[in-house]
Amino acid sequence: MKNNQTLLASFISLTFLAINLKDLKAESVTYKLLNGDSISGELLSEQSNDQLIVIQHPYLGLVKLESSYILPDRRIKKWTNDLEAGISGKETGSSNVSAYALGTKTKYRDSVKEFEFNNSYNFEKTTKDGGEELTGVNKAFTRVRFDRLLGSSWSSYASTDYEYNALSTIGTNDIESSFGFAYKVINQPQTIFKLSAGPSFEWISGGSECDIEPSCGDMLSSGSLGANLNWSISENLKLLVDNKFSSRFTSNAFYSNRFSTALRFYPIRDSNFYTSLNYENFYDAIKDPAQEQNYNLKIGTTF
Repeated sequence: MKNNQTLLASFISLTFLAINLKDLKAESVTYKLLNGDSISGELLSEQSNDQLIVIQHPYLGLVKLESSYILPDRRIKKWTNDLEAGISGKETGSSNVSAYALGTKTKYRDSVKEFEFNNSYNFEKTTKDGGEELTGVNKAFTRVRFDRLLGSSWSSYASTDYEYNALSTIGTNDIESSFGFAYKVINQPQTIFKLSAGPSFEWISGGSECDIEPSCGDMLSSGSLGANLNWSISENLKLLVDNKFSSRFTSNAFYSNRFSTALRFYPIRDSNFYTSLNYENFYDAIKDPAQEQNYNLKIGTTF
């Protein structure tokens, strides 16, 4: 029965992805020109082609640009990818962990949709309080999200998160699917702040003590609220913040919160290489351990 419930939640999310909503006619863009100037506005996709770019400028009105006037490496890229590797650490109530970390992120964006695929993997070596060393374990996290744009700020979305944590005695596996609507409170070339809200379904299972937790192994319904910030502070510094809060509809009012932030430093102007200082704080009332803190230093590249 529980497996059927899990399949049902996955089917609902996939069905939501297939909904055909109206096309978006404009999106915010910034182009850097050959003479060094930059221009921003709303891209009018239906009037643009490979030779001519048409944008709606907030002060200049309709602006037509020949593609040859735009720096090739500054044109809108539909696909962007990040690859990161580094070392990390974590502490829980009873143990300390050192780890090797690897992360990838793929994003796609066009005039009607956005797609995001994040994946992180950690190989961890744990030492309990008192010095006892445990066997290294694996931890992985994957997020898949799809947004159908409804305008310059609104979108509908569907998202699925999967977390595997071999250290958890309750909740080794965690799958959460959510869908709803998102709104970009700030939608500027240098700053994007987006809020997301909607119902979700979650399945938590696995662990040596899963049987003693009544909610472990059950399908849980909940509501999710997410916030995401992408802020280019300067040409060399970027701040990324992501937070997801879920409140489960149970008698015990269990809730969870996943917070992560990264400060990226690009040492060379117009370079794709960066160093990243990352911090994560996770809390889940059902799992054991209930709270984790992760910190790591990574090097990465965007392509």
